[in-house]
Amino acid sequence: MTDAPPSARPRVNCLDCVHFRVTWDADNPRGCAIMGFKGKRFPSLEVLAVSGQECLKFTPKARGGAAPQEIPATPDPAAGPGPMPAPARRSWVV
Repeated sequence: MTDAPPSARPRVNCLDCVHFRVTWDADNPRGCAIMGFKGKRFPSLEVLAVSGQECLKFTPKARGGAAPQEIPATPDPAAGPGPMPAPARRSWVV
């Protein structure tokens, strides 16, 4: 079996993982939801330090999102300016 040397393998980046969490704990701000721990360092670095392997639970985030809506280059002059917004109602207390 020919494995690539460790320097040739891509590093796991927790910021690109769906399981990475930022915690409210100031002492341990980074966490992994699937492994259930938090710490000062990124979870992938903790896993590498303890096991000597890259994180096997890494799941990349879906990139992209909704397709941008098409915006017309110029407004249609026949459509007119459009409806005017209703004025804001204010009640004054004296």
